[in-house]
Amino acid sequence: MNRLKTARQGIQRERKNYGLQLRNPLNIRQMPPRRSRRRGRCQRQQAGFCCFPHFDAGICAAIRLVAHYILHGGCDTVGKLLEHWAPSCPCRRDLYVACVCGRCGLSPMMPLRPYGPAFANLLSAMARQETGMRLSPLYVEELLGRMQA
Repeated sequence: MNRLKTARQGIQRERKNYGLQLRNPLNIRQMPPRRSRRRGRCQRQQAGFCCFPHFDAGICAAIRLVAHYILHGGCDTVGKLLEHWAPSCPCRRDLYVACVCGRCGLSPMMPLRPYGPAFANLLSAMARQETGMRLSPLYVEELLGRMQA
């Protein structure tokens, strides 16, 4: 009987939240070394996710990456950006877009501008969906101001 209990406990392990452990609020994956600009701030870690020295560095990397997708990746609406960022399974992708849009109060068809008024709300909703981290849009705006100064 005791063996059965310990076997069940081993099966029901808690899923690890790599985003919080690695100070990576949007679960940014490690790029190959020749394509990565974040080499100095990010090192290869568990399951290919980036590890940052502190949460501010992880949030700033997320800001830069999302802005890059908007400016150069053809993700000019909220829906296109979230479909690009979302998991590859189509049913989960639709759910991901619906959850993030519901959290930030934006329509999937809304045009996006990097560093615009809706940008901080979108990033905080994405962080909540990816890692469960409650990231304040005001804090994201403060980091944006520091990055642009």
